[in-house]
Amino acid sequence: MVMTRGQYAGLQLEFAKFLDQTGIWGIVIQDGCYMDDPEDTVKSACNDLINFFPELNSKCFGARENEPIEIINCSSFELYGEVA
Repeated sequence: MVMTRGQYAGLQLEFAKFLDQTGIWGIVIQDGCYMDDPEDTVKSACNDLINFFPELNSKCFGARENEPIEIINCSSFELYGEVA
C-alpha cells in the first residue's frame, strides 16, 4: 500500500515501463484501475501484513523472489479468431 501520491505515481510509472518491455503491442493500463478503492480490505488487514513500501518485482505477481514471470497475450487474434 502506498503512502503518498508520489509513491503511487512512481509505482505506476514502474508498472508502465514493465508493460512496455513485454513486447506486447497495444497493452495499456485501463482507466478503471485508478478508481479501485481498497478501503474495506485495508481496514480488515493487520499493519504487520501490509507492505507500506511496495516495489514492482516478481513477488507482486505471486512469484518467489527473483523468479521470472511469463507474460501471455490473451487478446491475440491468433487465439481468438472468428469461428463461423
